[in-house]
Amino acid sequence: MVIGVIHFFALDFIYFLWLIIFMHIKFLVKLLLFSSIHIAFAFIFSTRSLAIEYLNDQFNSSTLDPLWNVLNESNKSILSGNSLLVSNVENDKSLYLINKTPFTNSSSISYEIKFKYSGYGFGSGIALNDISPTTRVVNDDPNLADWTVVLWPTGSNSFSLFSMACPESGICLPENNILFSVSGIDAFTWHTLFIKYEAGKYTMQLDSLGKIATKSFPREPKYIWIGNPMTTGGTVFSSFEIDYVRVS
Repeated sequence: MVIGVIHFFALDFIYFLWLIIFMHIKFLVKLLLFSSIHIAFAFIFSTRSLAIEYLNDQFNSSTLDPLWNVLNESNKSILSGNSLLVSNVENDKSLYLINKTPFTNSSSISYEIKFKYSGYGFGSGIALNDISPTTRVVNDDPNLADWTVVLWPTGSNSFSLFSMACPESGICLPENNILFSVSGIDAFTWHTLFIKYEAGKYTMQLDSLGKIATKSFPREPKYIWIGNPMTTGGTVFSSFEIDYVRVS
């Protein structure tokens, strides 16, 4: 009888102990699950907070973003479709936009520009650079020091992307490396250009075409300029539209 009672209490104690352990395990599992979710959300939001958006101009207002420095504003028009027209009202000048201050985290930065050409003439395009071009030269293209990557018209319905950096594969020139040349598609329809600079290299992509990478190149893209900082003796500039510019 005594042995049976002892056995009963022993079983009851074991069951009670097992119940306590089980409840603690459930609590620990819930705690670990909650902690994991909390850490995951904290990581996601901290990562998002690190992604700095320097510029996002949709050109849907007659007033340009105050981050831009503007020259020859008479050659600027905001169209009804909410796009910027870089026009040639003044024949010897092009609209010229450039960010006032350099983008600080330019060692890892992305550019996205949607554009289309609307008239062919003297060179006018989109460029990235490590310094801000300041001089204006008559009857001349921008100096080689004025750009690291530049999108430029090369014919009545064509444009090319030039780079001072050498392509990752293929022929490397000391300057004016043509990363791609567009002549088989319509330059007067919308195109989207993606440019990323990371780990000392440029990566470019036009629309859904394949990506093109460069070799290491130390000149970081701290500035983006649009138009042409030069003047001509009366030669008409090319005209083009920009739907948006995003820098992050």
